Amino acid sequence: MNLNLGLVRFILAHLALGVLSWLVGLLAYQLVLHAVFHQTASRGDWHAVVGMSAIVFFPLLLVAYWPVFLWLNDGIAASRRLLVFPLVGALMGIVPLAALGGIVRATGPMFSPESTLLLALFASAGVIWGIGYAFIADRV
Repeated sequence: MNLNLGLVRFILAHLALGVLSWLVGLLAYQLVLHAVFHQTASRGDWHAVVGMSAIVFFPLLLVAYWPVFLWLNDGIAASRRLLVFPLVGALMGIVPLAALGGIVRATGPMFSPESTLLLALFASAGVIWGIGYAFIADRV
């Protein structure tokens, strides 16, 4: 079996970046919950956040984030990627929030406390994806 190691490295780098981005997003959720709302998540709430965010984030990573950044990579000069990619990633945090709202309708209005927490999660994940993508775009 002839395995294309470049393709394997490309896939693994992006998979690792996706998982890291999501984990940082979860950390941002916890930080905002504690710092802004002075609360902690119950075990059941935390499991719901982890599960639903993964269900929404990872498919959207494949169908939205990855294609957008592949397209941007061709159109943005390498010297500007570190500025543009995190900004685009943060703005794209609205996409999973809207998708999650469409799935469960539990998020309510766009600026409810719950939506603020989810926006912190997805925007932070988008920033990390953007920074990471700027670094690995031409290296893998």
